[in-house]
Amino acid sequence: MRGQDLEVLDLSGESRERGRIHGEALRERIHDAVATREGIIAEETGVPVSDYRREFLRHTNFLPAIERWTPELLNEVHGISEGAALDFDRVYAYQLIDEEWLYRRDRGITPPSGSDLRCSTIGIDRTRDQPTLVAQNLDIEHWRDGSQVVLRIRQPETDREIYSYSFAGLIILAGLNSKGVGVCVNALMGLPHGPTGLPVPFAIRGALERNSMAEAISFLHEIDHATGQNYMIGDSWRARSVECSSKSKTEYEWRRGFGRVCHTNHPLALEEADRSEGGLGQWTAEERRRRNENTVVRLGSLESRLEDADASIDRCEVKAILSSHDDPDNPVCRHGDGPTARSMIGVTLGSLIYELPEAPTFHAAPGPACETEYRTFRF
Repeated sequence: MRGQDLEVLDLSGESRERGRIHGEALRERIHDAVATREGIIAEETGVPVSDYRREFLRHTNFLPAIERWTPELLNEVHGISEGAALDFDRVYAYQLIDEEWLYRRDRGITPPSGSDLRCSTIGIDRTRDQPTLVAQNLDIEHWRDGSQVVLRIRQPETDREIYSYSFAGLIILAGLNSKGVGVCVNALMGLPHGPTGLPVPFAIRGALERNSMAEAISFLHEIDHATGQNYMIGDSWRARSVECSSKSKTEYEWRRGFGRVCHTNHPLALEEADRSEGGLGQWTAEERRRRNENTVVRLGSLESRLEDADASIDRCEVKAILSSHDDPDNPVCRHGDGPTARSMIGVTLGSLIYELPEAPTFHAAPGPACETEYRTFRF
C-alpha cells in the first residue's frame, strides 16, 4: 500500500453508533479479515475454528475487566458486530490478538505464524528546537496487508478526538488524541499474563481517553493487565516507556535524564519475566535463538542511532531510523521478502510518527517506512 491508499474513516456519535459506522463501512474487509484469521487458526491448530474460539473464550474471562474500565469500548465492539453483520463472539475474539497468541502458547499448540518479533518504538523529549516525538514500526502477519485503516474518532460527550491506526474491525493498534497524548506499543510475550485483566487494545484506547500523559500513565498503573506490553507514551513535553504485566508495572528509563528512550520486544525493566524457556513455549531452540537475537539486535540498532546526545533528532531522522536495515537479518524496517519473509517474523504494516507540540500531528504509513509514503493528519 502507499500512503494515499490509506483509508480514513470518520466515527462519531455514541460508542455503539461509532462501532456500527465502522462495521457497516468496512463490512467486506472485516468479513475477509476475520475469515482469513479464522482459517489460519484452524490450519495451524488443527481444531475447527468454532470449537477453538469457544474454548478460548471459555478459558479466558476478560469481559469483567473491559466492563469495569472501558465499558464504552465494549459497546463499540458490539456496534462493529452489528454493523458488519457478524456474531459478537467472532468480532470480540478478533480484537484479542496478543491474548489469543498467549492462550495458544499456554495450551501447548503450535506457535502462530508471525506472533513474535514485532514492533520497534522510539520516544524523544521536547527540546528547544524540536517537539516531542513518539514513533513506531508495527510488525505483524503479512496476510493483514490491505486492511490498514485510520479511524478518526469524535466523541460527543467530550471535546477530545482520537486518531486510531488500526486494521478493519479492530478498535485500535496505536494512536494519538487531540489533547496531545500519543501511545505506541511493544508486545512483551515473556512477561506474566493471565486469563483475566484488560486486553491490550482496550488498554491503549483507555489510555487515549485521558487528557494528559500523567492521567494515561495513572490509568495503566490502575488497571489489571491481561498481557505483557510496553506502552510508549508522549505529551507535549516528554516521552515515557511503561512496561506492564499481569503482576506489575514500572517505567523503563534508558539513561536517567537523557530525554530519549526506545524499546523492542523483550522486557528491560520488569524482573519477573516468564522463566519457562523465556516465555517461548513450544518454539524450537533455533526459533528461540532467532527470537532473542532479533529483538536484541533491533534494540541495539535503535540505541546506536539515538546515543549521540549532541545530534538533533527530528521527524526526518526518526523516519530514517524506522527505515533502517542495519542488520539485514534483523532490521528495524521489515519487508515481506528476503530473510524477513520467514513465517515467524512479522512484516511492517504500519509506521507511525507523532509530533506533540500543543497542536499534535499524526503521520502514518501503511507499510515499511523506507518505501511507503506517510500521510499527515491534524485535528
